[in-house]
Order: sequence, then structure tokens, then C-alpha cells
Amino acid sequence: MKIIYNSMSKRVIKYLFLIIILVSVGLLIYFKTDSVTPAPIVPAATAILPTAPVSTPTPTPVPTPVLTPTPVPTPTPASTPVPTPTPASTPVPTPTPASTPVPTPVSAPASSAPAPVSPPVVSAAPAAKPKAALSNIIISVPFTAQAPLGGWDDERQQDGCEEASAAMAMAWVKNENNITKEEWLRRILAMADFENKKYGEHRDVALKDVVSWLFNDYFNYQKAAIKPVAAAADILNELEAGRVVLIPANGQALGNPYFTSPGPERHMLLIKGYDYKTDQFITNDPGTRRGENYRYSSETIFNAIRPYQTGNKLPFPALVREMIVVSR
Repeated sequence: MKIIYNSMSKRVIKYLFLIIILVSVGLLIYFKTDSVTPAPIVPAATAILPTAPVSTPTPTPVPTPVLTPTPVPTPTPASTPVPTPTPASTPVPTPTPASTPVPTPVSAPASSAPAPVSPPVVSAAPAAKPKAALSNIIISVPFTAQAPLGGWDDERQQDGCEEASAAMAMAWVKNENNITKEEWLRRILAMADFENKKYGEHRDVALKDVVSWLFNDYFNYQKAAIKPVAAAADILNELEAGRVVLIPANGQALGNPYFTSPGPERHMLLIKGYDYKTDQFITNDPGTRRGENYRYSSETIFNAIRPYQTGNKLPFPALVREMIVVSR
């Protein structure tokens, strides 16, 4: 049995050796020549096989070593070209850098845009100009004193500042000019007589009665209204809008040197302009024949404003600063 095994193993080794020689020769021929002609090698192998004895079942394990040679690694290099198409995906990230141009308009230069916007805003606001750069406001309102011909002994003229102020405002409304002193006197007396006859009083006419009795009733004019005066700027605002202003005042607080001392406690005057440089209101003050274009500081005018009641020197009401605003 041992002899048979040894003879068989020798045959197997012999066959394996022959197969290895044949394979190596075949490989040499394959690599040296471009033609793939394994056919002549196969018959040589088959010619040798008939010389073997009958024991064919044993060669079955032989094909397994033939399959183990490395034909498998050869296809793997062919798989390497497959990753090359993946770089084609790289063009996709390239559009993302295109987002970088978006921040460029938002960069620091964009902050310079507000700078050109501010000049038009400043130029559009006249209040931003220096006062000296503004021209004075002077509304052309004809002037009269309350005693045009100096008849101060007449009570209607002595207490005629309200009538004279209303007459000047209405002459401006009607765009009248070159009115004589005689005509002014006629108008002032006619108004006082109208008040006495219809309302029973012409002395120290209160603000509300000037609007109601004189503007609304006597002149049948409705564009005269009472407005509060919280500051001198309220008067200036009306003048800048092209309207004239009548104020009730403590005449003694005005400090006008042309008044008969100490001056009237109850007085009315017309304001028609303003000097931005000197901060003075320009008035038509009927309390003196020198009252045309007479100037008072804005502080003096504001502090002098004081209401009074209709009648002959009645007690003063609570201090509420108001004005009559007349528009065309």
C-alpha cells in the first residue's frame, strides 16, 4: 500500500511539474508574441495525458492550482479609470464662488451712499440756514395811528387801538393803499359807533369781540381766527406763512418811549414782519404816530401779551396768551 501511494504521489508531482513547465512556456510565448495562439500548447498536454495509467479520478484536485494563478488582479487595474469621471463633479462647486460677488456691493463703499443724501435734506429745511442769511419779513400793511389827526381827547380815538388795528388788517386784505388820515379817522369812528350802537361798548374790546364784532360782523370777513401763543415762534410761523397778527398787550410792558407815560395798560397792535438778524418783530403800533414799522424784540412782545375784558378798565382775566391771525 505504501509503495502504491509513493508511486501515485510521484506521478502527481510529475504531472504538476509538466503542467507548470507547459504553463510557463505558454506564458513566455504569450508575452513575446502579440498573437494569442494557445491551441498548439493544449494538444501537447493532451498528447502526454494518454500515457498515464487508468487512475483518472486523482487529477481532479489538479485543476484547482491552475485556477489559483493571478488572472484576477489583471481586471483590477481596468477599474482605476472609473474614478476619473468623478472629477467632473468638481465643476459643481465652482458656481459657489459666484456667490462672493454678492457681498461686494454691500462693502464699505456702500456706506458712503448716505453722505450725498444729507445735503438735499439740509437744503430743503430753511430753518437750518443762519438767521443772518434769511431776508427780513415785511408784509405791506398800510399804517394809521388810532388818533390819525391827533384827536386824543376823543374817547373813541383814545380807546381806538382795537379799531385801528382791525382797520389796518382789512386794508391789507383788500390791498388798499394811499389811504388819507381823514379816511382813516372816518373808518375808526364808524367802527366805534357801530360797536356802541349794536353791542353797547367800544372801550378795551377783548380779543374774541374784535373777531366777532369787527371782523365777522362789521366787515363780514371770516378769515380771522384766535390762536394760542406758547412762544414767540408761534407768531413768527404765522408771518412766515404770509399772515398778519394782532395781539392784546400790556402797553406799559412794551416800553415804547413815544407813548404818553406810563403807557396804556390795555393795548392792541398789529405785527407784520420780523428781522432774523436782530430777533425783532416789525409792527404797526397805532398807539403813536411814529408806530409804523416800529420794532420790538421778540422777548418784549411775548412778555407783553396779556388778555383783557371788554369794557372800561375791567379787571384782567387769567393770563392766557393768544393772538388774532388774519389771512387773505
